[in-house]
Amino acid sequence: MNRINRFAESFFQRLPLHISSKERLKALFWRSTSCAKQGMDRKARLLSHISPTEQDGLEIGPLSYPTVTKDESNSRIRYVDFATAEMLREKYRDDPNVCVGDIVETDYLWGKSSLPELVNGQQFDYVIASHVIEHVPDMLGWMREIADVLKDNGILSLAIPDKRYTFDVLRELTSPGTLVEAYLLKKRRPGPREIFDHVSLAAKVDAKAAWRKRLDKRKLEHHGTIVTALEHAQANLSTEDYCDVHVNIFTSASFIDLLETASRLGLFDFLIEDFFDTAFDTVEFLVSLKRLPRNEGQEQRLEKQISSLTWARNQLLKA
Repeated sequence: MNRINRFAESFFQRLPLHISSKERLKALFWRSTSCAKQGMDRKARLLSHISPTEQDGLEIGPLSYPTVTKDESNSRIRYVDFATAEMLREKYRDDPNVCVGDIVETDYLWGKSSLPELVNGQQFDYVIASHVIEHVPDMLGWMREIADVLKDNGILSLAIPDKRYTFDVLRELTSPGTLVEAYLLKKRRPGPREIFDHVSLAAKVDAKAAWRKRLDKRKLEHHGTIVTALEHAQANLSTEDYCDVHVNIFTSASFIDLLETASRLGLFDFLIEDFFDTAFDTVEFLVSLKRLPRNEGQEQRLEKQISSLTWARNQLLKA
């Protein structure tokens, strides 16, 4: 079975474990200082190498606020999710953080087919995924599926939560070994360890306090308990139900390090085209990745990748 088939829901389901959802995390961004200006900057940065009216694109998991609307793209954008809009409206009907009436219609249901199969071999100019990658059990496999549906030099635009300012603040960073293991095992859903860590360590965090170094990690209130964490982890072993959690934990610097490892292993099909470090009083960093041409040799690819990674690290130093 294709590695995407059984874990596709991880890209889109939003934390059913009584913990702050993807929607709440993104809402925190919009409530931050100077949110209107930052919101404009955010969209401009996500689209810094994308021309929606002139290019064909996919957006993964847009829910009620897509980065690119159908009108903005002259209907050249397509939306990918694990469920139909009707199902999503039912799922979020009681969630105060989701405007149910604004949930967009799903063009592609990602579940039983790989992404290339789902789009029937079509290739796109860009893909957007905001607060999705942290949920994916096999991050490297997921990114390779996206690379398969991108044209050469196409753009993958990502918005990624920075653990230092979110409920993941107590979690350990994702290691290269964790990514490689998930890739080799073709993981389709989170395992007991990820579930236990997510439920037991997710903490109530004031992002502004974190930015001002006023966060005492020893006194943070947890969303869950070790007892409920064990219950969820045990349940995972006896059911096929999907338990959605944050699998991948990053800072902006650690994400760059992981991309370097993947590049040197030949498991990464992109270079960094643009990199925006986590802005003051916000909770996410933004990355634009360019799909490398398919006909380039590994040595040439790696040289370009290392150059782009070095540039991105220099951006962090300037911040």
